[in-house]
Parts: sequence; structure tokens; C-alpha cells
Amino acid sequence: MKKSTFTSMKLSILILLFVSFSIGKLQSQDLNPANWPNLVGYWKFQDTTDLTHATVGNDLILIGQHSWLAGPSVGDTAIRIDTGSYYKVYHGIAANGGGDSVNRYSLMFDFRVLNFDRWHSFFQTDTTNQNDGECFIKKYPDSIPGTIGVGWTGYSNDSINPNQWYRLVISVNLGNYYRYYLNGVLIHDGDTDEIDIDDRFALTEAILFFADNNQEDDTIDVASLAIFDTCLTAAQIAQIGSIDPCVANPPIISLGNDTTICGADSLVLTINSGYETYLWSTGDTTSQIVLDSSNFGVTTDTIWAMATDINNCQTTDSMLLSFAKPPHFYMPTDTFKCLLKYDSLFNFSIDSTFNSYLWSSGDTTWAISLSTIALDTGTHIIWARVTDSNTCSFADSMNLIISMCESIEEINQTDFKVYPNPNNGSFVLELSKDASLISIYNETGQKIKEIHNLSAGKHQLNFSGLAPGLYYMNIRGDGYNSYRKIIIQ
Repeated sequence: MKKSTFTSMKLSILILLFVSFSIGKLQSQDLNPANWPNLVGYWKFQDTTDLTHATVGNDLILIGQHSWLAGPSVGDTAIRIDTGSYYKVYHGIAANGGGDSVNRYSLMFDFRVLNFDRWHSFFQTDTTNQNDGECFIKKYPDSIPGTIGVGWTGYSNDSINPNQWYRLVISVNLGNYYRYYLNGVLIHDGDTDEIDIDDRFALTEAILFFADNNQEDDTIDVASLAIFDTCLTAAQIAQIGSIDPCVANPPIISLGNDTTICGADSLVLTINSGYETYLWSTGDTTSQIVLDSSNFGVTTDTIWAMATDINNCQTTDSMLLSFAKPPHFYMPTDTFKCLLKYDSLFNFSIDSTFNSYLWSSGDTTWAISLSTIALDTGTHIIWARVTDSNTCSFADSMNLIISMCESIEEINQTDFKVYPNPNNGSFVLELSKDASLISIYNETGQKIKEIHNLSAGKHQLNFSGLAPGLYYMNIRGDGYNSYRKIIIQ
């Protein structure tokens, strides 16, 4: 049978590291009894009129005082049990593990402590509360406060923080192992040299929660308790996870990859909706902001955002935002070319220092040649887009006009007359119809002059400012598009 008396040594460990437990990928959850066939007792303290009511198993028996308070997440509930107060429960687990008592079981505590001024006790196997508890949180200044364990098993190397919620699971297989898990992670594998079956840590028909014979059981907040009739595996305990909403379900935001804003472009950054508050490095407090070079100038800035959820859990993300002057180039002015009996090539080129090129023809080089025969007569829009090392792009376009030039003197002669031709630049234009646009092209096909909206009749045109040479006059009106060579001597 289990020994009824013993003395706790509450051993100290000389050197401990202080860290906060935080396992972000683990999940926070209420236990679903349907998923846990070995769950024989579960208490969530949801009913404020009956705080000892059991979700699974027998109701708790309160010895002393407790009170209700808010739990870890918004909408959760918890209890605060005072020093000298504890619960007793008849768990209903049959003897197991090869002895007369319960030698295989697991306990789960969702808890928070306010400080380390006194010892805190999690449970005791002596149902008369005449002995020390079986698991404690060390007080200050005993070694490093906040470590979890007991003298017989040793204490964890890491400490908890006051005013933070944790989920502790103790998996017991007496004679084999005695393990402590916090937020789903093993924090201490207890020394089993003195942990025998039917000995100190074995359960009889009942268990005491938060009891200690010397009242080394300071005030503790508890969101839920659970007891299992087996020693849970590491995988099962990882599945149980954490109760702290900031650890179990941390808010996550993503601003995306580092990027560059080109010239007058803007960038819209949006955080998932549903958070309680937002704060950006720009000072904005909305879920969406718009950034452009007018806000920052041409430089590189670190843009960060912080979001806070309903449980006051916070997350941040950042990105590097650069501002760059966009590339620039000029296409030639609108150009006229004759469609001759033989092929004529029209050459285009752009500064060769850009990273990439794309033309309306599909070419991706910095210089191209276009065939007038392949293009055929008509007005063709020729465009190019360049991209620089900052991935900034710029595009420009021009009109390439190709016409039958060999019989140009005979085309639509009745529409207009130009005389005297040639002369020193002073021409008379006689129109039989209204003209909406008159364009003058030089011998290379570049447009050099435009005249708009001339009515039918005679008009004096003065081109004396043009250099001597051959020019092409294109006259467009309602239903016609005519060309004529003119020569300035």
C-alpha cells in the first residue's frame, strides 16, 4: 500500500536559466472529451453559480474559499483560490501500473500566479492534507524563483513569469518516469530513483488540488483542471498545447517582401481586418495605409506595423521600402515613310543601359529594325517599354505612317493643289474640301509641322523657316487622306 507519511526536501538547484516559455505553433483549446477517451475529470469553472461543477467526472469539493474571475482569453472564465484553500475530488480511476494504487495518470493545470513571494502548490496525494504537496512553484529568493517541480523529482531549469497564463501537464508512470510539460513542451524529466509504485506520488481514491500541509500554497488563478487515467505521451501533450492565447494563437501579419516605389507610383499596405488596434511606423492607426515618394522622398525606409487582437496579444512585421527615380527615354516623333517596291527598314534604338526591353513588335533588344513591306500601308503605333535595375518601368510610343509614295503626285489631285512648287517656302494651298489636319514631314519621315482645321478655299502657307529640301504634305479631311511632295529651294 501507499505510504501515508513523508517529508518533502524542497531541494534547491544552484544554477538556473531564466527564460519565458513561448511555443507559437501549439494550439490553445478547451479539451473536447470526445477526443480524449482517457479523460476522467475536467473542470472549466464556466458556471459562476456553481464553480465546482464538472464537465467530465465528479464535481470538486471546495475546502476554504475561491472566487470567479476572467480567464486567459476574452470570454474565458477562471477561479482564484486563496492560501489555505484547496479542492478535493474523487477521480474514479482504478488501481493501475502494477500496484494497489493509481501509478499511471496525467494532470493538466491552466494556471497563473501573481508573484513569487510564497510557494505555490499544484496538488497533493495525501487526502488528509497532512504532508507536503507533490508539485510546487519555487518562491523568491529560494534559488531562482518560478521553477516547477519538487525535491524528489528535481525542478525545471527554466522559470515561468508572474501574471502570465500557462498550461502545465504532468505525465506520471511511477517506476518509469515522471515528466513535466509546459505549453506542450517537456521542461523537466523527473529523477525517478525514489519514485516507486504505490509510493508518495501514487493516487488513492481522491486527490487534493492546490493543497499543502504548511500552507505553502499561495493564491493561484486556475482556468481549468483535468485528470487522465493514463500517462499521456509527448505527442498527446503537444496536441493539448497551451492556454495562453498569445502563445497558442498568436496574431500574424505580413507586409510582404521588400519592394521599391517608382517615381509617382504608390503602394497600398493592408493588414488583416479584425484586430482591435493598429499602429504603423508612419503613425497611422488604420488597417490600411498608402505610401508614395511624397511621404518619404527618394530614400530607403523601414516600414513596420503592429496589430493588437482582442486578447491584447501583439504582433509586428516590417519591410524595406525604397523609392527610385523611374527610367526615361524618348521615342522619335511621329514619322512618315514611303512604301516602295523594294523593302525599306526603319531603325529604332534606345539607351542600352536598361535591364530589359519590350517592343510592340515583341522584340526584347535595345535596338530593332522594322520592315515597311511587312508593316504595309497605314498608321502603326510603335511603342517600347524599358525596365531598370530597380524594376521600375517606363514606356513611350510614336506613330509610324507608311504610304504609297511612288505615285504621290496623282493621289487625290482633285482634293487640293499646292503651288508654286517648288519655291522658296511660300505656297498657296487650294482646298476643294475642308481639311482637319495638315502635317509636314521631312525627307527622313519625321513630322515637323502641323496645321489644324482649314476650310475649303485658298490659303497662304509660309514654310520659309524650313531648310531647303524635299518635304511631304499630308492632308486629311472628311473621307480623304492625301499626300503631296513639296520642294523648298
